[in-house]
Amino acid sequence: MRNLVIIGVLLSGFFACSPMKESVVISPNLLRNLELIIEKHDSLVQSTPSSSNFHIYNVRFDINENDCYVIIGTSNNYNTKLMDGYLLLDENLIVFENAINNPCNHLVTIKNRNILEKELSKYASMNDGVDNYRGHGWVFRIEGESLIPFHQSGLKINFNIN
Repeated sequence: MRNLVIIGVLLSGFFACSPMKESVVISPNLLRNLELIIEKHDSLVQSTPSSSNFHIYNVRFDINENDCYVIIGTSNNYNTKLMDGYLLLDENLIVFENAINNPCNHLVTIKNRNILEKELSKYASMNDGVDNYRGHGWVFRIEGESLIPFHQSGLKINFNIN
């Protein structure tokens, strides 16, 4: 019994010191909207033979006339020069741009800006000579913790469902 207690104490110390922190922390509202966008976009691509799904989504923060916005768009590649951080959500690459030191961004915290090329190897980079193509896009006005749908291009989504 004494050995089990010692092993338990050693293991709890290991897990407490283990560097298992996420590199990106995202607000629940933004995550919910991203998941809905990915679900609807995947459904569209699967039902439209001529569509392609590159599984890359760009999330960018912007300000216009003192209003803050988050812009989410589909893309065929990512640009490491614009990338502040990224998140792998299932098989999708979520790229965050203009997120660090941006007064409009309180929805995403990027703790680690290191880019792990091995993780990104299955996604096209602008560095690979791929032309940039941004397909569908969604703009939300940021009001506190809420994201208010402001504009949509391409695929229209009802974000007011629970």
